[in-house]
Amino acid sequence: MKKYIILIFVPVFLLMGSMAPARAVAQNSEKELLNWLALAPVVNERIDLAESSLLICKSVYPKIDVKKYVADIDRMAEEIRKDLGKRSQPEQIISAINKYLYQKKGAQVYPIEIKDRMEKFMLNKVMDSMKGNCLGFSTLYFSLAERLDLPLKAVVIPHHVFLRYDQDGTDRNIEATAGGTRLSPDDYIKRTKEMIGDEIPEYAFPEKVTFRKLSEKQFLALILYNRGVFQFKHGEPNEAIADFTRAARLDPTYSEIYKSRSGLYLNQVLYNKATQDLEKANRLEPNCPQTLHNLGLAYFHLEKFDEALKASQQTIKLAPDYAEAYYNCGVIYSRQKNNRLALENLNKAINLKPEHGPSYFARGMIHFNLEAFDHARVDFNKSIEMGINLVDAHNNRGVIYTNEKFWEEAVDDFKKAIELDKKFADAHNNLTITYYKMHRYLDALPYAKKYLQLIPKNHPKRSEASRLYQQLKRLTK
Repeated sequence: MKKYIILIFVPVFLLMGSMAPARAVAQNSEKELLNWLALAPVVNERIDLAESSLLICKSVYPKIDVKKYVADIDRMAEEIRKDLGKRSQPEQIISAINKYLYQKKGAQVYPIEIKDRMEKFMLNKVMDSMKGNCLGFSTLYFSLAERLDLPLKAVVIPHHVFLRYDQDGTDRNIEATAGGTRLSPDDYIKRTKEMIGDEIPEYAFPEKVTFRKLSEKQFLALILYNRGVFQFKHGEPNEAIADFTRAARLDPTYSEIYKSRSGLYLNQVLYNKATQDLEKANRLEPNCPQTLHNLGLAYFHLEKFDEALKASQQTIKLAPDYAEAYYNCGVIYSRQKNNRLALENLNKAINLKPEHGPSYFARGMIHFNLEAFDHARVDFNKSIEMGINLVDAHNNRGVIYTNEKFWEEAVDDFKKAIELDKKFADAHNNLTITYYKMHRYLDALPYAKKYLQLIPKNHPKRSEASRLYQQLKRLTK
């Protein structure tokens, strides 16, 4: 169970904060801004979200003029104010913003199939193109509302964000990706599930959806979080970790930050750090199957097998169709020498997810150790077909072929294992022995020599291997 399961990221298309009289941001860089936000008591002070988010944009696009973009937003707000005239009711302001953005400016939502573009949520790019996603348009919409004295909050549900006017007994949702129209909570749940389709597994969308209201700091934290997801997807894991860490300083209550950072720590074999993040995520959002699944992985790598099994079993209880969790249980039971329960769980994993290659390899290893070679060969065939654990699968299938005296097939498998991993000592030794049994002593000699070079001097098989090497040298003279 070492390196074949990776955390599945569930990116959120993010957020918004609350409002009130805006204050100027005194900082001149993202670093200064984040230090101030993280360290200063920003309780009664208000943040200019437009200027703050543009400072974050400037770290990505260093040539942008933040003051110019802020002035552009001020100008846009003034144009809307002129259109409003003496009208000042919340519904009138919302209607005026909608008309300005979606009719006069022609704002358009990025098609959902266009993925992994940072410009979808970076405010400067949204303003340049009048295209964005729910984060990008919510940022712009909120910035305008802030200047028009319309107090909004951002509300986040899994994989989506929208705005809400919630004052004086009036509760009005605003969908920035649909012309500012009003949707009900049930509409949002249905619409979000339809949008994500098969991209997000069912267990990642909880039955009881929490509508989470955000502060200004949380809004900025989630811009950083989204930037981190983008960095990860574009092959910059260390930059992603840095962004997740920045986000966690501003919003230590958002579980997605810890889930995502833990996935990168797992990939970097930093299991203690991954465990700490996953435990935090589990405290913040109890009973999330993905979190528990990955926590089981982290515990396994730390050889905390009882904790790993408990986490995986709890995952199955919450998500009975989670094939990878059955796989984890199977590997743990195998490690504990409980072959019956190991096979039972691996069979369940394969039944639920026939394309899950690691389950075939793990089951093949159990059959191999039980000397049920026919079953083992079938599983190794499947593992090789799916490109999983190729080195070990070829080597073990080669051993099965030697037991059945299918010498040429065994030679092919051992050579493929060595081709994939030139320092794989066992395959060199197995190929040496196979050639020896075939009386092909000259072919065996270089592999016997290489095996002795690869294993340490105190290896338990060194004396036997040395004797065989000397014998091969005599036989080939």
